[in-house]
Amino acid sequence: MMLSVLKAIYTMADSEKKLDFIRNGIKTFFIVPDVTLIPEDYLEEYFSLGYECYIIDDDPYCPLSAKIEGIIAAFKDVILFFFIDRKIQGIEWPTYIRSLNKKYKSKVRIGVLYTKRSNSPDCRKLEYEYLWDSELICGCIPLEYQKKHNFLLIKKVLYANQANGRRKNIRAICGSSCYLNFVYNEYIFKAEIRDVSITHFSCVFTQKPCEIPLYEKIQNININIKGQHFNVIGVQALKRNLGEEELYVFLFRTNEDRNGLNQNIQEKMKTIIYEMTTEKTKDFLDKLFLSIRKRLKDKN
Repeated sequence: MMLSVLKAIYTMADSEKKLDFIRNGIKTFFIVPDVTLIPEDYLEEYFSLGYECYIIDDDPYCPLSAKIEGIIAAFKDVILFFFIDRKIQGIEWPTYIRSLNKKYKSKVRIGVLYTKRSNSPDCRKLEYEYLWDSELICGCIPLEYQKKHNFLLIKKVLYANQANGRRKNIRAICGSSCYLNFVYNEYIFKAEIRDVSITHFSCVFTQKPCEIPLYEKIQNININIKGQHFNVIGVQALKRNLGEEELYVFLFRTNEDRNGLNQNIQEKMKTIIYEMTTEKTKDFLDKLFLSIRKRLKDKN
């Protein structure tokens, strides 16, 4: 199963993947949430489960509605959760969300979040307004002041809406600050790491004195991911010709010879991959919103 997935992933040329890594995959955006109910550090926990989530806030420089339009245009598979208790100038939530859902129904999935009402009829009214009248498919979700409850509730909602797609683990694109070396048959191998997850990594060798047999287990692979050093075990699982270079894919193995990383390394790797992935996407979003802001300014 893992090998068939890897073969499907590594058919694209490396140059085509860099922007696609950011734009592809399901992205979930929490729009103007109350961070006392959904703290931002929850996002890393969801990420470790395969859910790539971001918070979009309002600001005086770029209208929220323009940000939403930009997100929908830029990303290929989008889920939006609006926190409807937040007052936003120029937006009346029921009308805006209904219009947005009608316009992008085939491309975007929408849900709403709100602080749980003490009055049951109020909750039913909101459910009717958003689930039936606006025909939202991602739910009308009441949040409580118990943050632990909200974490589990949102986790269930993400699962129900298949917000991770087919992926179980998210890969991070690597740059020149990610590399490795190891010794095999008395030769020193050095490589640049192209991407990494908690299950595998791909690399291109910069010094390759001999071939490594497929499915060969390599002990003591020293990898450096953005200044963090790890010693891991890997099994070569795939070799892909990319024209002028060859891409090699290795599966991680534990000390007990199981798939994956040793637990202590895995936890650190999750955090690094989260930071690398979200850093690139947040940078992309900043540039997108700046571009929208300039375009709106030029219009005026």
